[in-house]
Amino acid sequence: MRTEAADARSVIHDAIAANRLTHALLLKGRNLEALVRMAHEVAGRILGTPVDKVEGHADFFLLRPTNKMRQINVVNTRELIRLIQHSPSQGSRKVALVMEVDRMNREAANAFLKTLEEPPDDTTIILVTVRPHAVLETILSRCLGFWFSEAETPLADPAWMEWLEQFADWLQLASGPIVDKRGGTLRIMRLYGLIEGFERCQDAIHASRWESESAGLRDGVTDEEKDALEVGVAKSVRDRMLGEMELCLRDFAMGRINLVRDGADASADVASRLAQCVSALERLRGLLELNLSSSRMLEAFLLNVLRVWSAKR
Repeated sequence: MRTEAADARSVIHDAIAANRLTHALLLKGRNLEALVRMAHEVAGRILGTPVDKVEGHADFFLLRPTNKMRQINVVNTRELIRLIQHSPSQGSRKVALVMEVDRMNREAANAFLKTLEEPPDDTTIILVTVRPHAVLETILSRCLGFWFSEAETPLADPAWMEWLEQFADWLQLASGPIVDKRGGTLRIMRLYGLIEGFERCQDAIHASRWESESAGLRDGVTDEEKDALEVGVAKSVRDRMLGEMELCLRDFAMGRINLVRDGADASADVASRLAQCVSALERLRGLLELNLSSSRMLEAFLLNVLRVWSAKR
């Protein structure tokens, strides 16, 4: 079942009020922070506690990725299963929240299935993911899914906004004719400047975000959980930067389409080039998930973009 954000929130809260909420919810969307806020909102309503007090509640149980590989392992999963078998401590309900359920390895997922299928009568299980395609079908089939379409807010970092402007200028340069040797050299020099600038922005934004997030962590968070959270912040920052690069590419392509005067064929050519660049960006995302060198992968991507836009029609 797929329900849009406003309707999803109403459906869930109406079900809680009527005491008809399903035992397992899957919250899906593109914005992890928004999904987590919604999960805490639902948990707070069920437990009768303020949202900002949810994680300290005795009947709230949290399972999330650990270590730098950011996996949910079977040991932690079995511990969650054990904990939710007990009766509630403070009320009549318990809530278990599984953060980024797509990070659950196969052994953990298999251990979790029985509990997900037949949880204790007094327990609501909430699963959160921004990658539903990476969740086992057997888990998806046992949950009632809700889609939240809230977009991520832009990275309001001045250095990054300046970088995006430089990227847009470079796209204009890359798509223009090369009139002399100096023009070709300038494109390459600016390309490597973009790589250096991207990494500086990424490091600075990550450091700022992690400082803020780590300061708000509750007591008892393990070092392995902190490692996973910090890696998650870094990946989230990088993914948002890549997403804003894609928007910049699309804006550039739309500008080219508006300028062309040769009709449908020219517009189709611009659309084809954009599709090639977006496909290359998706490959870049996938390669970076494998923890390959970001500078080398970004270099390969930008060289590909340069070839696409400088190629003669």
